[in-house]
Amino acid sequence: MHSSAGSKQLETLMGIMGYSKECIDYRVVACRERDRILSNTRDSMTRITVGSKAEGVACWLESDYDVMLVSTDILCVESDIIKISNTNHKTILEVRSDACYPGYCLLDLKYRGEACLLVTENVFSTDTNGNKILGSEAFIDNAPDVSFEEDRVLYPRSGPSFPVSDGPLRYDLVYALRCLCPSILKRWAKRPRVWPPNIIVEKVVRMGGYVVPVGFKGSDNKHMEWRICFTTGETELVRNLNDILIKVYVLLKMIVRDVLKPKNKEITSYVVKNLVMWLAERSPTEMFSPDMLLYWLRVALNELKTAIKNTNLNNYMIPERNLLECCGLTDKQKITWEAIITEMIKEGPKLLIRLSKFRRAIIAYPEPLLTYCKWKILLEVLVIEDVKRRKELDPNNELPEMDILLVEERERFKKNINKLDPNNTLTEQDNVLVEVNERIEKILINIQKALKQEGWVINYEEILVKMLS
Repeated sequence: MHSSAGSKQLETLMGIMGYSKECIDYRVVACRERDRILSNTRDSMTRITVGSKAEGVACWLESDYDVMLVSTDILCVESDIIKISNTNHKTILEVRSDACYPGYCLLDLKYRGEACLLVTENVFSTDTNGNKILGSEAFIDNAPDVSFEEDRVLYPRSGPSFPVSDGPLRYDLVYALRCLCPSILKRWAKRPRVWPPNIIVEKVVRMGGYVVPVGFKGSDNKHMEWRICFTTGETELVRNLNDILIKVYVLLKMIVRDVLKPKNKEITSYVVKNLVMWLAERSPTEMFSPDMLLYWLRVALNELKTAIKNTNLNNYMIPERNLLECCGLTDKQKITWEAIITEMIKEGPKLLIRLSKFRRAIIAYPEPLLTYCKWKILLEVLVIEDVKRRKELDPNNELPEMDILLVEERERFKKNINKLDPNNTLTEQDNVLVEVNERIEKILINIQKALKQEGWVINYEEILVKMLS
């Protein structure tokens, strides 16, 4: 598969398509700013976007938004630091993982906080030793409504997550609890490694972890168990991957989605992320150059094939946890996927034709791809700025999350601003927003004209959704 010229062309093409370091960095900063604004509006709850949106590797509407809602009133800690953790009247839960599959735990109540809305008496069970244990399933069943705004549509729960839609945006919201588990992080930090650098290792350790209400699938006690995760730390690690490995990560995610097409999450983006982080830890940084992109894609595909064959991939932060244990992979799936991956490796660069985004890009390259991609990236930046401005003006979401920004919508927005701000102190921000909206409208008009010349009749809303997906 390795071709120096082909690798450089692929690297350039992915940059044009919106996967350049600059685009990824912009999305990350915008995502963090949005979380900051929204978290300030909710008492006792911090909002943290995770997954591909937080990592900057997904466009505005390319995938769902994975969001953790973290209680600020509850703290989960290991037994040896309980005494120094009982501050600010928090509810303190002891992390007990001795009888659980690696990476999972039970939570014993040690101190009950004065103001804790998430853990009522009916979410606890008492074990044979008299300990009160916070059940994961009971916790979810009794969790408050997560839709927050009237306009949002709340769908049936999927495992620990609450799917919510807001117009074209789709969220998977998961309640999580802050977790201090230094023993796990210290073991991870001590591993011999090439990557990440020590300064990032120390930063990840300081970030600590979380527990989410989901038990190990193969456990008889799964309704009581919680999964330990280091979500913010892993986001920081992805942010510090070499640009070439970021592109390998994006390509592998596309391959899983478009080619392997798992129906029951047997292979997930999280599996792919862990595979890429293991590659980074074990490989010299100087080997990740633009002319080696196809080489590293082949290496990653071989690693994925081995993981599928053995039904084994160690979690990057907790190696004792096998991410493919009880994932539902059948022998038939394993044989089929191993054959497909082997065939893709033999195909070399031609495997890109299997990926829908690359099929469209290769057919259009270099024109009109360049024009459409410039419009696409600019639209995404402008929409992100539009949403951020709206949240700054109205953090309580009384204004729409994302409208098709035409004249009547702009006028309606001004009327709402006048109600919120009768003294007109937000005029400057409103003018900025109007300018952003006008630029969005101009791009949409240009795209619509170009599509009409190709025989397509499509409205602004459809254009916006397609360009940001």
